[in-house]
Amino acid sequence: NISMKTNCDTETVLWTYILYKEKCPKMLNGIFAFCVYDIEEKSLFLARDRFGIKPFFYTEKNGTFIFASEIKTIFASGEVNPALDPEGAAQLLLLGPGRLPGSGIFHGIKELEPGCCGFWEEGMFRIRRYWKLKDREHTQDFASTSREVRALVTDAIQRQMVSDVPIGTFLSGGLDSTLALLVTAQTFDRMGKDRKDIVAVTMPGFGTSDRTYNNAIALMEQLGISMHEIPIRDMAKQHLLDIGHDINKHDITYENAQARIRTLVLMDLANKYNGLVVGTGDMSELALGWATYCGDQMSMYGLNAGVPKTLVRYLVQHAAENVFGETTREILLDIVDTT
Repeated sequence: NISMKTNCDTETVLWTYILYKEKCPKMLNGIFAFCVYDIEEKSLFLARDRFGIKPFFYTEKNGTFIFASEIKTIFASGEVNPALDPEGAAQLLLLGPGRLPGSGIFHGIKELEPGCCGFWEEGMFRIRRYWKLKDREHTQDFASTSREVRALVTDAIQRQMVSDVPIGTFLSGGLDSTLALLVTAQTFDRMGKDRKDIVAVTMPGFGTSDRTYNNAIALMEQLGISMHEIPIRDMAKQHLLDIGHDINKHDITYENAQARIRTLVLMDLANKYNGLVVGTGDMSELALGWATYCGDQMSMYGLNAGVPKTLVRYLVQHAAENVFGETTREILLDIVDTT
């Protein structure tokens, strides 16, 4: 018999391991990266969630097993030097900000791959894959497919709402934001939570029609959620004026200024209410290559993505000492020494 003493997920993980040992990751529904030390077996069990949402890095050094959720923590152990290996450098240059599954970029550091677990015992580490994504023929009709997808999305959001904080979303009166709000409302109903804790924001701009605006307002009223209306026309006009863009030139700069302002307002409200934001993107945007940041069709290259601050410091120092002239060198070295 199990007698839970707390409501935390940590105790749930421990009990699951006690009951099922290395089969326990299959029994868990959620995102996780954890280890359990078995005193009786004198072994360390490690596991990572199916899609690798939670990070898990490790290295083996002189019979010692070092692991952490961040590579910089492994460096802090003092047992590992932050040295790139040729394969890691190639991944940064060719795949950055991505990298190959299992790679830690740095020499000697590996990543426990998604859907895998492992045992460290008697100085040996063995890995086992407990889950793998499989494709199968889709045989459901339209109605049953819709029901299942809606149930899966609602269930996924519900599992992220374990904290009693407000939930925020943007509502334009269009399809994407409408679905996000409907799923959130349905999730609140399933959990017995008050819909007033859903903070929906509509932000009419230059291209907002009476139809989309009225539908957004009517839907918020009908669902009984907390409503905010924040017009962004004046903010967008001022922004376009600040960057010297002709407000009569309706190009991507004109359109995306509004998109980024909406994102800014939504994020600031999330900070104000200490809440979570339910996003509104759809898969067609990802599939068609429109996966952008802060607004549609905006290119951003994360040059430092995947490079920890420790390595950034050494790279700037190397450039100062080997690439630039004396005056520039002094500036760069002062930047390196800045706490």
